[in-house]
Amino acid sequence: MNKVIEKDLERSKDALSKTLNINSDDVKFVDSVYGGMSNRTYLLEACNKMYVSHIATDKYELFVDRITEKDALNTLGEKDFIQKEVYLSDEVRIFEYVNGSSMNHLDYKKHYKEISDTFHKLHDSNKLFKYNYNPFEYIYSMKNPLSTELDPLFYESLSLLEKNKELLENRKLYPCHNDLQPSNLIYDKKNKH
Repeated sequence: MNKVIEKDLERSKDALSKTLNINSDDVKFVDSVYGGMSNRTYLLEACNKMYVSHIATDKYELFVDRITEKDALNTLGEKDFIQKEVYLSDEVRIFEYVNGSSMNHLDYKKHYKEISDTFHKLHDSNKLFKYNYNPFEYIYSMKNPLSTELDPLFYESLSLLEKNKELLENRKLYPCHNDLQPSNLIYDKKNKH
């Protein structure tokens, strides 16, 4: 095991053990999981339950504002379509594990109806976040620092936004996920995402 993973696991075990009020030796590493551009992800087990730990990479601040994220999770409260947060700091996020398949391992285009239904639950919650997300500013800010790492889905999204700019700028505001991508969606047996 390399030193980065060892350090990540130490931080994950420390955070989870303090949260659950158990010994850090009682938190077991299960596996490394595919993560996004802003984190490394690990599957852990403690107290006969599975957890997912996300450790921020040095690029996370390009994508994520932890204060905004925490506010959004607090505003929404517990919902069946949101992974239950166990621990959240700038560098470590831990959630209860959802037993399912990440949409980046499935043909997400076959699941548009389920994804749409789930996001209608979010939008229909009528809870507004403190932060007014501007998709145009955000997506343009991502283009320059990451232009060599962005995949075709990014450019497809950018093109769709630009085609609908006038319509989108003049719409009623709703709560928004702000990072809708296949790797952030879990398809479980109960059709929760």
